[in-house]
Amino acid sequence: MSQIQQLKEQLYQMSTDATQGAGSLAGFRIRFSQSGAQVEQLIRGSATNADAQIIQLLDTAGKAVNDAAEALQIAAQSCKSYADQL
Repeated sequence: MSQIQQLKEQLYQMSTDATQGAGSLAGFRIRFSQSGAQVEQLIRGSATNADAQIIQLLDTAGKAVNDAAEALQIAAQSCKSYADQL
């Protein structure tokens, strides 16, 4: 098998893996967001700074998961596109 063919196969596999990873992260993000909303509802109105910090932390973590899923989708598309051009 030529190196070009090996590269194409590796890129296609990376595209598939990235797509699957993005899907898994999207599912996790939904569950994480639901749990975070429940936590926020339970502690809303509390006057402590720690409560506000945990809500902000959960929101930041959720956004990071969303950003990671988006980055994986972009990587998947880019790998496939590049492999298609080889």
